[in-house]
Amino acid sequence: MTTAIKEVNSHFKDFLFDWRCKTQLLVDGESSSKSYHVSLKQLLKLLEENVQL
Repeated sequence: MTTAIKEVNSHFKDFLFDWRCKTQLLVDGESSSKSYHVSLKQLLKLLEENVQL
C-alpha cells in the first residue's frame, strides 16, 4: 500500500479548523485547490465526530 502526502495550502489552514460559521465563501485563484480543501474539511469533521459510514 502506498501513502500519498499532500501539504495543506497555507491560505486554507484557518479554514480547515474553523467550525463557528455554518456557511463560508471561498474565493481564490483558478487552481488553488478549493475543492480539495472543502473535501478535506468535511472528512476532518467526520473523523472528529467519529461518524461511522
